[in-house]
Amino acid sequence: MPYYYKPKKRAKTVAVKKVYKKLYKSLGLTAGIIIFMYFWLVTVIPNINIVWDIFKRDKPQQSALTGIPPNKPVILDLQKFTNKEKIDIQGTAKAGTTVKLYLNGRENQKTLADNDSFFTFNEIPLQKDITEIYATATDDEENISEPSATHKVTYDNKPPEIAITKPNGQSVEEPINAYRIEGAVNEDTTVTVNGKTAQTLYDKTFSILVNLKEGGNSFKIEAVDKAGNKTTKDIYINFSKTD
Repeated sequence: MPYYYKPKKRAKTVAVKKVYKKLYKSLGLTAGIIIFMYFWLVTVIPNINIVWDIFKRDKPQQSALTGIPPNKPVILDLQKFTNKEKIDIQGTAKAGTTVKLYLNGRENQKTLADNDSFFTFNEIPLQKDITEIYATATDDEENISEPSATHKVTYDNKPPEIAITKPNGQSVEEPINAYRIEGAVNEDTTVTVNGKTAQTLYDKTFSILVNLKEGGNSFKIEAVDKAGNKTTKDIYINFSKTD
């Protein structure tokens, strides 16, 4: 059987190859666009400030790392209870940052941390009862740190009250010299009798065993609360020993 050359089929094959070639080019272009967009979204946009600073060339490259807040400041230990209406507050923060002081959630004052990373607030007025105190640090690029630990300070300038329940008079007659003085206070205090610490119970009663001599015996009872307020009460016992 004779062989016939079919040019139309060859032309069709060439046309198909051209279509595939165009398709491959389109796929390659699409892949390139996808890779470019991925690089732009993942690398460039999140660091646009860095890229912008690099193009500007007006700052050193390391200063382009914006958005990183300074470490939170540290307020040095404060007394939890005080009888002073105003207190001084000291602490540490990154040198050169602006330290803002907050009292019960409201900004009160601000100052700069010095070259030694130290800051001080003087004569800070306390509110009645409890004042919650914390601070933040802000750098030159307005990055704000997390708040420092919160300190709760109780302002109390009222002295405690002392009530003596034993003896209930000045004269005591007992067969032995050992005698227990008893009383009560109206708040948590440390009670001393002639400088010796008395036993204080959860119900705010106190007692102490003393040694009486025949005749007059003087005792100074002192109660000091957590804020440092002090009350003193003097009692006199005329002791007679019985058989």
